[in-house]
Amino acid sequence: MAAMLYDLTYAAQFEVLRVWISGLDADELSAPSVLAGWTVADLIGHLAGTGSSIAALEPAPEGTDPISIATYVSNYAPAADEIAAVARDTTVGAGPELLDLFGRTNEAAMSNLTALGGSDRVVLARRGPILLSDFLDTRLIELVVHAGDLARSLPDRKPPKVLSGAAWRVVAVMRELLTERAADPVAALAAASTLPVVEFIELATGRRPLPDGLPVALGTALPLF
Repeated sequence: MAAMLYDLTYAAQFEVLRVWISGLDADELSAPSVLAGWTVADLIGHLAGTGSSIAALEPAPEGTDPISIATYVSNYAPAADEIAAVARDTTVGAGPELLDLFGRTNEAAMSNLTALGGSDRVVLARRGPILLSDFLDTRLIELVVHAGDLARSLPDRKPPKVLSGAAWRVVAVMRELLTERAADPVAALAAASTLPVVEFIELATGRRPLPDGLPVALGTALPLF
């Protein structure tokens, strides 16, 4: 599928978050988030990095083999401290301009996507060469998962909307990852299909503990990263 279709889904979800984030006040920004050691502002700084990471993409040399999404996201956990440090550095560096920075990074991302063209291609990303469409899927996962983190961090505020197209694309990608992780993919997928979308995403990303009675085929494969 052409990468441009993913651009539209990503851009739409980013804009929803941008509008929601633009309404936060200083007290909300300084509040602790549900991610241990992160403030809400740190989480926004991290999300600004989704745009920055797209803006930094470069075409890979001809003949470069891309890594899979599963391999790409498996690099998150070993880099957790680095990821947290970058988020905090972004927050501190932006200061009172953090919300403006969030919007500017998306503008830079869209500009680079236009330069890369609308067809799929292998690009050089922070954690390895990957198909552009796959990389945009990882960015969409960031937006959707962290929208939930923001909602839980500020429970007194109306939560940011997760667009249905974005949520279902994330679920589709996570189910693909599940087939690679599960010893019995058919049984795991069957069990996953019975879960509400939000619950599945939160279980798949370790945002909620695995409940008692979860089928073994699914439980042994979660969380995915």
